[in-house]
Amino acid sequence: MPQGYDALFLEFVRRFNAGEFFESHEALEELWHRAGGELGRFYQGLIQLAVALEHLTRRNRVGAQRLLARAKGNLKAFLPRYHGIALETLLEEAEVCIREERTEGPFPRIVLEEG
Repeated sequence: MPQGYDALFLEFVRRFNAGEFFESHEALEELWHRAGGELGRFYQGLIQLAVALEHLTRRNRVGAQRLLARAKGNLKAFLPRYHGIALETLLEEAEVCIREERTEGPFPRIVLEEG
């Protein structure tokens, strides 16, 4: 994993990429509450994205679509890329996943880019 990121953020990415969406959102909640402002909104959007995918794994397409819409609302100010994440690509992949009802994956992955 790239350096310079908070350990909780890296834990979020690790769990998200493992398909552990509920656990990934739990890892990021503390950072979200501490951050506030712009960074807080970014974290909130990532949490909502993780919860959207958790809903999908539980076959709750409506819940997944709702949370994805909220995630997009919070993350749109950070497109196309923020904090090392290609957000536009990540959101597009999540949207396809939900639309195709891929309840068992493959799921989108977060790739952290340096710089």
